[in-house]
Amino acid sequence: MAALKSIPDSLNHFPSLSYLDLSNNQITTLPMNTFQSSSQSPISFFANNNLLTELSTDPFNLASGSITIDVSFNRITYVNESFSKWIQAASSFILNLSNNLLPCDATIQWMANFVICPPVKIIFAQTDVCPNGEPIYDYLIPYAKCGTDENRGRNDEHAEMMSKGESVLN
Repeated sequence: MAALKSIPDSLNHFPSLSYLDLSNNQITTLPMNTFQSSSQSPISFFANNNLLTELSTDPFNLASGSITIDVSFNRITYVNESFSKWIQAASSFILNLSNNLLPCDATIQWMANFVICPPVKIIFAQTDVCPNGEPIYDYLIPYAKCGTDENRGRNDEHAEMMSKGESVLN
């Protein structure tokens, strides 16, 4: 079966869609309103192992409920900060960005609280590093504002699962 290189327009005709798996293709962009759902059921979108280079909220028109987005193993170098408001509005939210090419600069500093402070909302692999070799988690720690020092730190359960190569999205 040939890999998808683009996303069919016909996806716009499924307003109750709550699960979409576009993994293991050659998709380079997610057009506006790729995944629309008015469903109050948990929403799961998978586009891991593709050729995506950026991620914005434009492809998603979702009811704010429980949302999981897995875009791991792509070539993402930019994630739009508009996700921060969207993450806060969802009752439960997980964004898996592991194994991408994000730079360690001002463009990812907005992610710090969602990566470092429990409950973790954005996930990186323990092996994800900045271009200079510094782990992304270590780069983001100074930008996190978790409140007390007791609350500061990675979600240990997720960190342990990722270090074993297990999915935290189940």
